[in-house]
Amino acid sequence: MNNRLLPLLLFLLFFANPPGAAAAHAAHALDTDLVTQAAHDVMFGDGEQAKAALAFMAKRGQRDVVAGLILSLRYNRRSDKPILETLKALTGHDAHTWHLWMLWQEAHGDVRPHASYGGLLRLILQRLGRGFTVFFRDCLTSTPLGHIEGFS
Repeated sequence: MNNRLLPLLLFLLFFANPPGAAAAHAAHALDTDLVTQAAHDVMFGDGEQAKAALAFMAKRGQRDVVAGLILSLRYNRRSDKPILETLKALTGHDAHTWHLWMLWQEAHGDVRPHASYGGLLRLILQRLGRGFTVFFRDCLTSTPLGHIEGFS
């Protein structure tokens, strides 16, 4: 290593990030991983996994998971009732079909989806047919779902 770079690297390591920045980044990464896993469990997990994931999302209380839950309404193979209850808890809106939730989502463009949404959509499209992902390759290649089994 070049000796002139060592002081710069030490400076960046100790002083470039404000105190607590590493902890805040780690907490955000942990939250993202938990939300990503929960989104996967709602869509593809067994009944108990989906139930726990929905409880986690409701307790977390952030609407960034709504898009993934609406997608789950369309493609999950279990009862929609628990997903509908979670959507109502997160948004205050009461709708009973995927179509009505899509209309809600259209009217609430300010609700940005969680980073895991792109990967969840990619998985659904791959299951429908690999040809679907061709249309979305550029926007779905950098999603954070690659670390979960089945998300490759």
